[in-house]
Amino acid sequence: MANLYQTNQSKGGQPSNNTLRPVNSLPINDKTIIKGGNLDKLAQLRKRARVKYIQQPKIHALMSLALEKEDIEMYKGYSHTLTCASTITQQGKKLKSSYCNQRWCIVCSRIRTAKHINEYMPEFNKMIDPYFVTLTAPNVKGEALRSEIKKLLATFKSIQETARKRKNPLVGIRKIESTYNIQKDTYHPHLHIIVEGINQAKYILSEWLKKSPISDIKGQKILKADINSLAELFKYSVKEVVKDENNEENESYIDIPSLHVIYKSMRNIRTFQPIGGMKKLKATTEENEEIQLTAQEYELLEPNTDKYVWNMNDWYSMRTGEALSGYQPHASTIRMSNRIKTNKSNPNLYGHNRKKTETSG
Repeated sequence: MANLYQTNQSKGGQPSNNTLRPVNSLPINDKTIIKGGNLDKLAQLRKRARVKYIQQPKIHALMSLALEKEDIEMYKGYSHTLTCASTITQQGKKLKSSYCNQRWCIVCSRIRTAKHINEYMPEFNKMIDPYFVTLTAPNVKGEALRSEIKKLLATFKSIQETARKRKNPLVGIRKIESTYNIQKDTYHPHLHIIVEGINQAKYILSEWLKKSPISDIKGQKILKADINSLAELFKYSVKEVVKDENNEENESYIDIPSLHVIYKSMRNIRTFQPIGGMKKLKATTEENEEIQLTAQEYELLEPNTDKYVWNMNDWYSMRTGEALSGYQPHASTIRMSNRIKTNKSNPNLYGHNRKKTETSG
């Protein structure tokens, strides 16, 4: 079984009672603490181990960049993510960990997305005729991104106020996110809104074009909403992987400096908000997310008291040294994680082009 610590041998070949040293290279082994009827929980833990493994180089690069720019606030935020879910405690049959609750953390983003979908699902199901609206404006350079985000939010708030004064308040959920155009080195903040009825959707679009005359009507969308629309709304605030305009078979990771621009521009800005009659369900505001994320638990078959510490690609028992999930990264995942470290020409680059098929493992 994979062991985090290796016991030093005494001269007689017997293990020493008081000396443990870390094992630098952990053996591949499918035996894990969670087994038997807990395959769903095991799969969840392995997925979490995978995203934690993948994002470590990204976080280190973001920290280095923030330090170089003497941006202490962002440096502290990035460094907090290094400790996200790094320790898992076991009490009885329960596993529990705490999380960083940062937007750039893939681990937290996935938890947050699942929670929001579940918490807003009852309200979404009450909607009679929901529509999914996308509102856009021309791309901007990095130095203008934060002000542009605030401008878009202010414009939409103005549309809400106008609708309210006309005794036809909007009902739904609003989300702002940003993508990045690698070829043009520009940023694309935009709004997604789920609202009740085609009339509200058309009203929002009409008012948007009036209040934002530089927006191209071709960039705006109105689609019938379904359950997938809710997932689309909550899935991310920053899309870190983008398509290559010249070759749709390839995808590229956004470089670290550009990711930093987006994260810093969205710092302390509320990315999503229920509007109108859409209820704020318990603990769904971003201010309360940390409490929710801390409460992630898993059930085990065998009760015990233990602590598991992250090392390389899994959590290992401080009591026995056994691996918790048994996750072993696929070769393509290792390449994905190592791209920053292996790109000597630009150590801040978060990856090169990759084929869409390199996503498993």
